[in-house]
Amino acid sequence: MLLDGSKSIKCINCNVGFYVLFQAKRDELLQFAQGAISGLKINADIARLDNEITQLQQQINSMDALHATSIVNQNKKAQTATEVALLKLFSLYNCGLSFPSIDEREH
Repeated sequence: MLLDGSKSIKCINCNVGFYVLFQAKRDELLQFAQGAISGLKINADIARLDNEITQLQQQINSMDALHATSIVNQNKKAQTATEVALLKLFSLYNCGLSFPSIDEREH
């Protein structure tokens, strides 16, 4: 070994195979780290998308419930209107008013 001006150690008879192995391990470690980072990014994207899907599903469920409630309320209103009309007719009938029969209306 020799020391140059920068006081770094240089190997005169370095084993080239060691350098190639070191470089291969370095590249392998770099690829592993890049894959791990990519995996983390993918997992974060999956979690974000899953959260968005859950929120959209909740909104759809709320809209479905609101729509169902609206239909029930419309049916109740229609039923109530029919009941009110029938009650009016019965009250008129009970007051002694007579309604013309079908035969009488034709004349």
